[in-house]
Amino acid sequence: MYVTRFIACSAACAVLCSSTFALADDESEAEQREDPFAYERTKAAERKARGRELGPSDLAFGWASDTVISAERVFGYARTGRRIDLAQPASDLKETVDRVHLLLNGGNDVRSFSAPRIAFDHFLTDGLSLGALVGYSSAGGDEHALAFLASVRLGYAFMFGKVVGLWPRLGPTYQYFKVNGTKGYVLAGSFELPLVFVTSNHSIITFGPTLDATFYGQINPAGRAIKWRPYNQDELGVSAGVSLFF
Repeated sequence: MYVTRFIACSAACAVLCSSTFALADDESEAEQREDPFAYERTKAAERKARGRELGPSDLAFGWASDTVISAERVFGYARTGRRIDLAQPASDLKETVDRVHLLLNGGNDVRSFSAPRIAFDHFLTDGLSLGALVGYSSAGGDEHALAFLASVRLGYAFMFGKVVGLWPRLGPTYQYFKVNGTKGYVLAGSFELPLVFVTSNHSIITFGPTLDATFYGQINPAGRAIKWRPYNQDELGVSAGVSLFF
């Protein structure tokens, strides 16, 4: 009789515990479904509270709620192709410029996407980032030139381990420039595929290819009878940068 009661009580306890755990799991899943961003932020806060204790499957970079401040395209190589549509195909102006840069943008030739800029990114969930960047360049003297660049982007960090990963980013870029009376602007799609190297708990180095392709642009060449004309500026390169995250 006692054995029968013991078995019955044990079975009841097992059913009660399993129901409790199932309810907790359901609440957790329900919370994740209702507000996935809040769920990710809660997980990130718990990790930070534990002092970023890393497990075998944890990310070393790209956690939800991480903020990243970057100096990008600090040095690298780029090839820029330009074309001004003069309405007569035989008279279109075309040129290609190769550039190796280290912190500078190559004299008065500011019509380039590959120049140092400052960027800010925030991880909405583990891996998924939203960011913006700005850049400015100018030169004075007999030849005056300036350029302003701004962009927004989405990215996703794929970490292969605690040290190395990929952080592809994509978004629109706007650039305005003025060189010796010639002025213009372009709206381009920018894609970057940098390798990420985690150098400490709060810093990374990035290095990888970049592509900026114009899908709308206008230019007003100085000293010509024509006014605004369609302008195209495409660029392919490889660059490096440094970032701090916290």
